[in-house]
Amino acid sequence: MGFFRVIVYGLEITALVVTIGLSLTVAIVMGLLKGDFDGHCPLYPTVKTGYLLLKDESNCNFVIGMHSVAIFLAIIIGVYRLLELVKQKKLVTSAVVPVFFGGLYILVSILIMTSAFIITVGFNKLCNGLVDFNIPFYDKCIDFQEPNHLPPYDATHFHDYLVTAETTAWLSFAIWFSLAIFTGIMNTCCKNKV
Repeated sequence: MGFFRVIVYGLEITALVVTIGLSLTVAIVMGLLKGDFDGHCPLYPTVKTGYLLLKDESNCNFVIGMHSVAIFLAIIIGVYRLLELVKQKKLVTSAVVPVFFGGLYILVSILIMTSAFIITVGFNKLCNGLVDFNIPFYDKCIDFQEPNHLPPYDATHFHDYLVTAETTAWLSFAIWFSLAIFTGIMNTCCKNKV
């Protein structure tokens, strides 16, 4: 196994480990968010004067599910690449494997991008609805992150949770998309070295 392949696989494994951490963060934070809202999802709420009507958990469940799938796939691919590094040879010599990984990276990046859009747009809808309450001294979304301000829910962390989930989801997308581009470049120009 050449030095170039060790570098490429090392970078790929590192990126996969980072995506595991990011996706784990998104899944945990979205779970905590649902817990604070009694199992409901605060994304895309109907905002009435003085209260939130939360009727749909599917958005949060989709985000949690997609990031759980991303964690699983990153572990499988990472272990596969690590085995190739340890054995110092390709486990499967077929030309289909790099194309499969590239396609898988594209698919996962699209799903993670979709989850990031769901978080971003839902967060904006929630914040816009809250700010539209026109409550004195509450002109920013973060101002509503106080105890007993969104009864009957414990919304003391919702803004922090959603900022964290949104940021890590977009970072996860960027890394998965970078892996897809990286794999495409390696398969096109450096096929013989990898």
